[in-house]
Amino acid sequence: MTIIDIASIVSIMIMIFVAILILIIYLTKCNALVANFDMSQIPKAHVQTAWNLWLVGALSVLVAGIITILLRVVSSSILTFVPVVIGVVVMTMCFIKINKYRKH
Repeated sequence: MTIIDIASIVSIMIMIFVAILILIIYLTKCNALVANFDMSQIPKAHVQTAWNLWLVGALSVLVAGIITILLRVVSSSILTFVPVVIGVVVMTMCFIKINKYRKH
């Protein structure tokens, strides 16, 4: 094994860890957020929209992590980390949109 192979394996392991860590943090934040919903004050359509945004945000991080891992195996370019950046941006936008449905 060369140093490049070892570096690729280590970077793949780091990306798996980061994707799982981001998802865990995001899910715990969303669970706390959902606990603050005042269902009597929020229209049912808004609650459904918030759940849909939550799913899109969580899945974007998972898919971005998987795509990055697959691209990292195929290529050693630094551009393989672009899907993770896009996934985190999508997750952040979803979380910001969910925040407007929170009870203050």
